[in-house]
Amino acid sequence: EAAKCLEDEIISDPVVGDIGLVFGTGFAPFRGGPFRYLDTVGVDNYVGMMEGFADKYGSQFEPCQLLKDYAVSGKKFHN
Repeated sequence: EAAKCLEDEIISDPVVGDIGLVFGTGFAPFRGGPFRYLDTVGVDNYVGMMEGFADKYGSQFEPCQLLKDYAVSGKKFHN
């Protein structure tokens, strides 16, 4: 959902999303926020996991286009 918010320009950049979810929803601070976490585990690995869930449980697990694009290009949310 955080990636979809970035894709839809609801949040301006990954730092805002990380801070908002750590302080606003209690996302595990030691993970650095959802975007830092995605950079750590690898967007490609995460997209692969989500696609597996989508195949097994339905389209609600289909990753958004932004995540798919980052997975293909190898781009990270943080430098």
